[in-house]
Order: sequence, then structure tokens, then C-alpha cells
Amino acid sequence: MPSYTINPQHRDGNPNKSQWTVLEADEKSIFDVSYSAGWKDEDDKKCFGIKNSGTTLSVIGRCKDRIIDLKIAKFVSDHQFIWHGYPANYRTNQQDKPSTSILKKWVDEDFITKSKMGKITRGQKCDL
Repeated sequence: MPSYTINPQHRDGNPNKSQWTVLEADEKSIFDVSYSAGWKDEDDKKCFGIKNSGTTLSVIGRCKDRIIDLKIAKFVSDHQFIWHGYPANYRTNQQDKPSTSILKKWVDEDFITKSKMGKITRGQKCDL
């Protein structure tokens, strides 16, 4: 498993960064699951994760305005292959949108529906 580090900017209340609301151990677990499940983009420099709770996805963080709950995490690798992540807002940040191939994997694994995949792809509000 690759090296993962906690980025304090996403835990210290920084008003310019989304913030994790799950424990650090959960953050690491979300990364481990997403990496081992192959929820990575083609360049192997980023992957996306979710935390399911039964038939729904769990809230893992809040966007920088602290109003919107986030349920998708984005993880990125630096040039030394050390990973860190943050709760991603696919609606306001194009770069935080999972690729179609990742979304299809989530549909195939019954984490999201095809309808929700379409909404995420279009950057629309979606009750995950």
C-alpha cells in the first residue's frame, strides 16, 4: 500500500479548504479502500473515495463554506508517491469530479445509481 499522510489544512478550520468531519483513521481507511479498489484515474496520480453506510454514502466532510456536506473524497499523489486527500466538491470544482470510469465502477458496485452518476458528471446537486 502506498504512503498516506494527513494534510492538516483539511482539519484545522482553514476557511479556504474543505474540512474532514471523519476521524483520521476513517480518512486513511477511505483512501486504502479507494486505492485497493482501483478507483484511480488513468494517470495514477489521483483517486476518489467514498464511505458507504448500508445503502447510502456517509458524509465525510464539509466544503469550505461549511454549509454543504460532502460525500466524495479526492486523493492525490505527489512526485514522491506520497498521498494526501480532502473532501471534494464536484459541483464547484471541475477537478474534483471523479472520472466516468470511476463513477461506472461505483454504479457496478451499487454504491450509486446511473441517475446519480449522470448528475455528478454534469455537476448537478445529487442526494448521494
